[in-house]
Amino acid sequence: MHEASLVESVLVRVAQLTPAGSRVVKIRLRVGGMSGANPDALQFAFEALRGDALGEQAELLIESDPDGAELDLVEIEVDDAPD
Repeated sequence: MHEASLVESVLVRVAQLTPAGSRVVKIRLRVGGMSGANPDALQFAFEALRGDALGEQAELLIESDPDGAELDLVEIEVDDAPD
């Protein structure tokens, strides 16, 4: 299941882009139909891996792009005042 390695790469990138002290609330991805990535498998992998990197509160939203060929990180929503 290559989706787990894709999610690991996304989580690393999110960590690099998120300001220190912020809590990630939501990540939005765009999955191209020709990328070979299965949205359900991406969601499953995210739920399994998010706790170590982001905490259980983080949510993954996946948009489909039937004509696209890539997996794109579209948006990261953060809460600057973590609990």
